Amino acid sequence: MVLIDASDYRITEFAVRGSFLKQPYSMSYKLISHVIAASVQADAFVVPPQAGEIVIDGDGTNVPTHDVVVLALRELTKLKQGR
Repeated sequence: MVLIDASDYRITEFAVRGSFLKQPYSMSYKLISHVIAASVQADAFVVPPQAGEIVIDGDGTNVPTHDVVVLALRELTKLKQGR
């Protein structure tokens, strides 16, 4: 399910559920707020590493929803295969 704001084509909600490598998975996203800032500090989005985290690394395209699903599934595959 994807809910898109028609005024600016911003994705406000996204949810997917299924199975991958014989394991159930689900992923959801909900836009809580949208603020356009004149300037953002470089460290505004720094998140300290946590034990057991899954790091998704990849290049984005013009289709963000595709990127989220493809990159997440690729990292899950690596995790299941023991990297």
